[in-house]
Amino acid sequence: MSKANPTTSHSLAERHEALWLRLSALHKDLAALAGRRSGQTVGAAIRISAEALLADCAPFADGQKLPVAAEDAADLLVQLGQALARLDAYEAQHSFWDNGKKCRSWRVRYGELPVQRLRPELPPPPKTYDGEDMRSKLATMTKRRWQAAFEDGFRAGQAARRGPPDPVRATPPAEIFSPDTPRIRRFD
Repeated sequence: MSKANPTTSHSLAERHEALWLRLSALHKDLAALAGRRSGQTVGAAIRISAEALLADCAPFADGQKLPVAAEDAADLLVQLGQALARLDAYEAQHSFWDNGKKCRSWRVRYGELPVQRLRPELPPPPKTYDGEDMRSKLATMTKRRWQAAFEDGFRAGQAARRGPPDPVRATPPAEIFSPDTPRIRRFD
């Protein structure tokens, strides 16, 4: 029985990817070896590493018991192929195509994680159109408006303290603005 959207953990997803790479490399090497020497037994080092990799596949086998590594190269090749198929089935069940990132992603708890072994070409984050700079521009604009309002209020307060302008001093003499004289102020 499987869930509708099964999730996995970050560590299990990373473990799966590392195991898949090591298992596929051993499968590839053993395929070349079995092609040259069919029917022969494999060396102890290959058999021990195959047993270790098959044992590491246990969390991804859905409770199925994995057999002991075979001694024959062809039989061991079949076992490694079956383990790779189980890993692929686990990946298909716990991953999905992410349209935003344009890659396959693991369905992990609290988010998603791109499948790294597929070397996803993640697009760069969308441009913010100077979004980071907009905050400082907004702060500068607000500060300027506040300073302008303060200056206007300060000037209005000074004008109120001085009182209304003196009508004698406020009106310039008529001869200064007559059309016959040039527009030069006299400092008498």
